[in-house]
Amino acid sequence: MASAPLSRIAVQRNLTTLRHELGKADQKRLSDLLPLIGDDRHIQLGKVLAALYPTQKREAALTAFRQLRARLAAAAEEAGLKFALEADTQTRAAPDERACWFTGNDSATEAAIRFAETETRGTVRVGQDAVLIGKRLVRYFVSYAHASPDNALKTDLLRRLKEWFDSASDYRFEAWQDRDIYVGKDWHAEIQAAIQACDFGLLLVSPAFLASPYITKQELAHFVATDPSAPPPGQAGCPGGAAVAAVRRLDGHEGPPKPADLSRRERQGVPGAHHC
Repeated sequence: MASAPLSRIAVQRNLTTLRHELGKADQKRLSDLLPLIGDDRHIQLGKVLAALYPTQKREAALTAFRQLRARLAAAAEEAGLKFALEADTQTRAAPDERACWFTGNDSATEAAIRFAETETRGTVRVGQDAVLIGKRLVRYFVSYAHASPDNALKTDLLRRLKEWFDSASDYRFEAWQDRDIYVGKDWHAEIQAAIQACDFGLLLVSPAFLASPYITKQELAHFVATDPSAPPPGQAGCPGGAAVAAVRRLDGHEGPPKPADLSRRERQGVPGAHHC
């Protein structure tokens, strides 16, 4: 069964998520398709070819379009995102008689949920979570490099951690990463607000991580002191290697750890508690 076409807003949100996996030229090409999405969420193929490849002949333009779709599929797979640009199978029909459309899992309901989470992120909720589900909320900030293969490794690690975190009887863990930023929001401001709202940071250290100016200047400084003699930062930092080791211990059936010392508020005045 064919996947349902995505709305223009859903497409834009997915393209924003993939901005680090796609080249600038492909980002522009795909963004140029947004105004062409009709009320039925389809795009006339003839308009696509005219907009993206105005100087190319029909066969060359169709080949370039197929290559664009393949690059988008590869980028989505790399990011662990179900998102694609589909086309009908009427290959013998003229482009003006054919259609293409974007598909993925981004339903209107999921979008509304993520929007609500983004709008309330950073808001201090006292006691509400405990009353609703009986578990204390522990938020953690995921700091990672978008370069391959870091992104794929991050996705796999978070999936494995979630399986074990969900088994904790007294705590509910909530990860935050920059792909949670809603399209149109101030990217830098959202990241800084999320860092302040989280109880600790999960630092997925790699060569690409350390080579990122934004990570080292705008994220890492909140979790790791650059000067050994300086007071420790306000948030705890948990290296990704420690998280992997924790998962391995959990695979040995030791059970989920008690993270009572992970809260920024509870760690105040406790020396040596800034790395988990």
